[in-house]
Amino acid sequence: MSDDTKKVALPAYLLRRLQAFRIVSGDQTSYLLRDKLLSKTYDLEPWQFFLLEVLPGCDNYPKLASVFEDRFGRPISEAELRRFFAETADRKLFASEAESHPLLREFTRQGYDVVDGEARARDFTPPVSEPAATAAAGVSTGSEATARKAAEVTPAKAAEKLAKAEDADEAAADLPAGINDAVGFDPRTVRRMWVLFDPRPLLNVTLPLVRPLRALIYLIPVMVAMALMVFFQNPDAFRHDVEHMLGDVSFLQHLIFSMFTVNLLNTLLTAWTAHYYRATVSGIGIGLVFGFLPRFMPRVGHVKQLQRTEKMWLHAGPLLSRLFMASGGLLLWATTRDSQGLLPELALALAIIAALGLLLSANPLTRGSAYHLLAAFTNEPHLRGKAYKALLNRLHGKVYRQADAEILSAYAAATLLFSFVVIAVVLLLLAVWLSDLQLGGLAVVAVLVIGAVLTRRTWTRFGKIEASYERSQQFERWRRRAVPEEVVKGETVDAAPAGRRYLRIALLLVVVALMFLPYRYTPSGKFVVYPSQQVAVTSDIGGLITEVLSDGGERLPKGAPLARLATDDLQVEIDTLAARMREQEAVVADLRARPKPEAVEVARRALESARNQVAFSTDRAARLTSLHAVKAVTTEELEAARRQARQDVDAVALREAELALARIGATPEQIAAAEAALKALADQQAGVQQRVARSVLRMPIDGNVLSLRLGRRLNSYLPRGEVFAMVEDAKVMSLELELPESDLPYLREGADVEVRASALYDDVYRGEITLVDRNVTAQTFGNVVKVLVSVRNPDERLRTGMTGFAKVDAVTMPAWKAFSMSVLRFFQVHVWSWLP
Repeated sequence: MSDDTKKVALPAYLLRRLQAFRIVSGDQTSYLLRDKLLSKTYDLEPWQFFLLEVLPGCDNYPKLASVFEDRFGRPISEAELRRFFAETADRKLFASEAESHPLLREFTRQGYDVVDGEARARDFTPPVSEPAATAAAGVSTGSEATARKAAEVTPAKAAEKLAKAEDADEAAADLPAGINDAVGFDPRTVRRMWVLFDPRPLLNVTLPLVRPLRALIYLIPVMVAMALMVFFQNPDAFRHDVEHMLGDVSFLQHLIFSMFTVNLLNTLLTAWTAHYYRATVSGIGIGLVFGFLPRFMPRVGHVKQLQRTEKMWLHAGPLLSRLFMASGGLLLWATTRDSQGLLPELALALAIIAALGLLLSANPLTRGSAYHLLAAFTNEPHLRGKAYKALLNRLHGKVYRQADAEILSAYAAATLLFSFVVIAVVLLLLAVWLSDLQLGGLAVVAVLVIGAVLTRRTWTRFGKIEASYERSQQFERWRRRAVPEEVVKGETVDAAPAGRRYLRIALLLVVVALMFLPYRYTPSGKFVVYPSQQVAVTSDIGGLITEVLSDGGERLPKGAPLARLATDDLQVEIDTLAARMREQEAVVADLRARPKPEAVEVARRALESARNQVAFSTDRAARLTSLHAVKAVTTEELEAARRQARQDVDAVALREAELALARIGATPEQIAAAEAALKALADQQAGVQQRVARSVLRMPIDGNVLSLRLGRRLNSYLPRGEVFAMVEDAKVMSLELELPESDLPYLREGADVEVRASALYDDVYRGEITLVDRNVTAQTFGNVVKVLVSVRNPDERLRTGMTGFAKVDAVTMPAWKAFSMSVLRFFQVHVWSWLP
């Protein structure tokens, strides 16, 4: 389409074969009627074209003249109107339907004159009188204007206008349903496309090879069912692998992978399908979707000859291919996941990208494959336009007759809702991502700015739709003499823009003033909840669990029994120690009863016996000495007798000492030693008894039993030191809060903290900082400082492991500084480091 020529709607009562164009040259506007059948063109002034447009709503000359004066600000006479209609009738531009209009009826009945014996059609245009020409001075009448235009239009100029009209006709012609506004088929959808190559030779060679693959369509239902079963059977593994993949692969890598897999395959599939259906695929190139996203796309021409079923397959093919790749990728991931190689990661990435593309393109509310498939199915090239018109008609209280208003209105309303839902989802994901980056107030500003931009763009788009609707209703207002009241009263149209301009300035000043108000800066970050006191219930003895008194999950007081262990072996040891203690007690009693008369008498008699033995052995040694002198005994016998005598003397000394000891009794030291041995046995017995007591597992603190289903451990063996249950005190919880290291100057022990858990978003808990970590911890998104926060939990709704966000009460500063600290820090640190 040329810059100054545009095809417009043909006015009523004109021949249907005519085409109307508006030509703008500088500040001059004219209209052109083109007759393709006769290869003729007709020039019209704007006021002439306007008269033809409003004829359906004006059934008499006064009303038509009034509408004309309201539009152009000058009167027009009935004679001028008749002359214009007559000239139009002489050009044979009126259709047969013009006879039904009261003003045109007389110009549809052709009269004849006999000239030289021949019947000649009589012109409707009356001759122009001089007074009439004088009266019309300054106002172009129909005949004068037409004559002047005819004189001005030279053959070269007419050819130029005809060429412009043909170009405009080709560019502005509506494409069929399913082709109109479709990327790759409608050249108006992509402003810039870099063509890489002409694929027609490649398509001619490869189409016979890939054509048998269309049988894979019958496998898609089975593959989808199997993929869904795999997904629902392995949700944890799928989530784990997706998180691992997203953490290792950047967005740019995902974009390149999707472009050379799903996007390229769909482009080739569309090219093959279009080539098979006799369309011309003149090129495959790279275009920008949404103005910045590069995508492969085909350039397909000669699409008007496609049948309805063929157009539907053109758009159904990409949908089915995405479904095939999503399910096939998921099945390939499931079968190769144990190999731990690159293949399962690529399969999972292919499945996710194909599924996301399917989710977007299969939505009939967006202009994707499903929308164009629906448009081709309903044979409606302007499905969204008619739906919006139906919705606006319903909102404005009018009736839309061209289609089912209920269905189209619902479709348009769903499209509007979907647009704002997409914006909300985008903002939510952006907010989550920015919160992970720990940007503070800058994240809020970024989300608000981007949300405002997206909302404004969407609202502007629908505002253009509203303006287009108002323009489409202009004809109805002129036909029914329904000129807006403010226009009739001559109100200026610049008042509203001026008022909006002042309102914008006022809002800007208010925002600037608010930026200088004091603002309480509160650093925020994620936290994880931990109990302030958590104890493991265990035992220093191993044993068989003979009784379980708590199944877990309850809140119990300190000392409440949880389970009992078998103590039969310990009881035997206790009995043995008791017997040894009784024996030792007897020993102590015996020592305390000394000296005993019986023991003294025994010692005395033993002494007497020893003395008698000394006398005997001494006499014998003397006799043997005499005998040895006469050589009657040997020397050995004499020595043996003397040795025995000396031993007997020593025995007497021992017996005398024993007698003296027996007369004295037990010493205090002996009694103390015996009593110490008795106490050792008693202590040993008490230790065993304490072990028996500890065989009953009890609550170490007042709190909650975290472990569940403890009853299942009955009759199982509990090894020494193994944990039987976990117990915590949830009245006071400890939070581990991660804050950006940039907020370290604003953190202090004892500072108030406001806590909101994700699961308890309606509840606000308050606590205070108990410890600020002296170390800085590195995270993937930046360095953080860990802070311990003590929070009272009287209702015990905060649970261990919960997460959320907390704000620390820091300092007061101007609002502009609080929301721009990240920017200021960037310039004061990073930019400063760049300076030489």
